[in-house]
Amino acid sequence: MALGSKIFWAMMTIIALSFVATLVVAFQTSNRQDELYNEQRLERKERAIERSLSYLVDGVDLEASDSERLALLLNDRICELAEIHDLTIAIYTLDGLKITSSSLEGTRYRIPPQVLGNLFSAELGDEDLGWDVDLGEAVEAYLPFRDGSGEPLAIVGLNYEKRQVEGADFFAFFKGLAPVYAALFMMTTALAVFLTQTITRPIRQLTIGLGRLDPDHPEVRPLRYGANDDIGRLVNEYNTLQSELVQKVQELSRRERESAWRTMAMQVAHEIKNPLTPIRLGLQQLVRSWTDQRADFSDRLHRFEDTASAQIEVLNTIASDFALLAELNPKLGHAELADLRTAASDALGLWSAGHPNVDWQQQWPEDPVMVRGKQTHLTRVLNNLLSNALHAVEQHAGTKRIAVSISHLPSGQIRCRIADSGPGIPLAERSRIFEPRFTTKSHGTGMGLAMVQAITRQYGGEVYVGDSEWGGASFDLVFPEP
Repeated sequence: MALGSKIFWAMMTIIALSFVATLVVAFQTSNRQDELYNEQRLERKERAIERSLSYLVDGVDLEASDSERLALLLNDRICELAEIHDLTIAIYTLDGLKITSSSLEGTRYRIPPQVLGNLFSAELGDEDLGWDVDLGEAVEAYLPFRDGSGEPLAIVGLNYEKRQVEGADFFAFFKGLAPVYAALFMMTTALAVFLTQTITRPIRQLTIGLGRLDPDHPEVRPLRYGANDDIGRLVNEYNTLQSELVQKVQELSRRERESAWRTMAMQVAHEIKNPLTPIRLGLQQLVRSWTDQRADFSDRLHRFEDTASAQIEVLNTIASDFALLAELNPKLGHAELADLRTAASDALGLWSAGHPNVDWQQQWPEDPVMVRGKQTHLTRVLNNLLSNALHAVEQHAGTKRIAVSISHLPSGQIRCRIADSGPGIPLAERSRIFEPRFTTKSHGTGMGLAMVQAITRQYGGEVYVGDSEWGGASFDLVFPEP
């Protein structure tokens, strides 16, 4: 529910509750006034009847036991009084038995014992005339009838029907109050609509402004709000934050561009360093063979020429493919086919020539193993993995082994595995080794494995890291069949 609707219905609820509360109070007040009126009216009738009966028996010698004579004396008088006061009158003995009454109906034959006991108890004060029993629609009143000397002669019983004016008085009050509340309700509705519009208009503008906020388009206009109230301060704060956000986004964009260029420069330096290292080592080996006048110098020269040419081609590819990670996105359906076995042989031949102390092992089919991709890209992937493997075995004591194998999997995929006898990769680091700039080397840039994963995935493959059979690390390059 919108804020304006909440405010509107809150005000309507308050009006409705106040109306209900007024009706309840009015109804209770009307009932209380009606009860008070009937009490006072009954008391006036009791006093009038008592005075009339006392005047009738004044000077007459009567006793409480002379009930028949009392009935003859009062019978006509109580009928007259009952008609005048519009109630039923009965005369009872002091024991509670009815002697005579103004009507055959409307009075009890015997006064209830509990009423009779209360009538002559000490709880009845001097100001009380008798004892009343409320029956809801009527009231039974009992009061002692005494002679001139104050001795009780009999008990007078009255049956008084309450006046039914409660509902009439209340509805008259309600009819007078209803137009006032109707007018108040309409005025409150109009006021609620005006206030909700006044309060929610700037909030709606603020919501629209937030929806239009685009850090890439700083031309978004600030909100306008003339009043200097709480909402105005909120709008001003929003405009300030919007301006700061645009500035910070622009600054962040500038830093991201600078970071991207630095990262790319680190990657290019890393990529160029990988081919140059084996070329330098191979050249040193070739010079030593020439100096030593080795008999196989010619063969060594031809092998160095082949491997050096392959690595130089890799350097040419790096120079022409500067933004590989960001822009390389070949379509597999149109990608060229490359011999994975040739790429592995070129990379392994150059690295093994410079490190004769390592037990280099290779195992692959005699026939070409074709996958989709560029030959130079696959050579770069293998150069990085062999460089990492060589660093691992040189930092680890014991036999130094590096093995490269290529095989066809039963699933129809092609796997190239590079395994070493180094210390291996801890499980906690395996989930991060392919992140750019993550490295455990003191001199590394952390871009090698990120590049390996990027190139492999570009050609529909995947890289998996695990443990080798010698306790070191193994990397599996798995490619789909072309």
